[in-house]
Amino acid sequence: MYIAEMPAITEQTDNVRIRKLEPWIVTTHVRLAENEGVSLEEHLRELLRKQALRAQHEMADDLQQLRSELSEQLSSNFPSSVELVRAVRDESDI
Repeated sequence: MYIAEMPAITEQTDNVRIRKLEPWIVTTHVRLAENEGVSLEEHLRELLRKQALRAQHEMADDLQQLRSELSEQLSSNFPSSVELVRAVRDESDI
C-alpha cells in the first residue's frame, strides 16, 4: 500500500528539541547508534520514521478491515441488480 509523504506542517518540524529527557534514555540511544554505526541523529530519525510508518500502516489495516466488514454487510442486505439490468436491456433491445 502506498502512503503519500506529508509535507512539513511548519518550519518547526525541521528541528525538534526534546527537553528533560532522562540521561539513561540518551545513553541508551547513543550506544544503539554506535552499535549501528550511525550518528545519534540518524538513529533517532530512523526510529521516529519507523514508528510513524507503523502507525500509518496500522491505520490502513484498520480501515481495510472496516471496508471489508462494511462490504460484507452491504452485499448481504442488497439484492443483486443483475436480473433487473438484464430485463431492462432485453426490453429496450440494446
